[in-house]
Amino acid sequence: MRVIVSLLIFLMITLNGFAQNVGIGTNTPNSSALLDLTDTTRGILIPRMTKAQRLAIQSPANGLMVYQTDDSKGLW
Repeated sequence: MRVIVSLLIFLMITLNGFAQNVGIGTNTPNSSALLDLTDTTRGILIPRMTKAQRLAIQSPANGLMVYQTDDSKGLW
């Protein structure tokens, strides 16, 4: 049991040391960003769905973003 607890503590400390932000298109992601996407010729494509599909999402998280393709088109 002591070995398992020690191993779990070691893993938690080790994995916490690797927790950092991620950069795509950059070797130096901004330290305040979890994900830093850098490009001068392309953008980011978020999920696209109809209004019915958007409304069917059960318990959407605060801040969830989708692009609605019908009715009132745009980011929701």
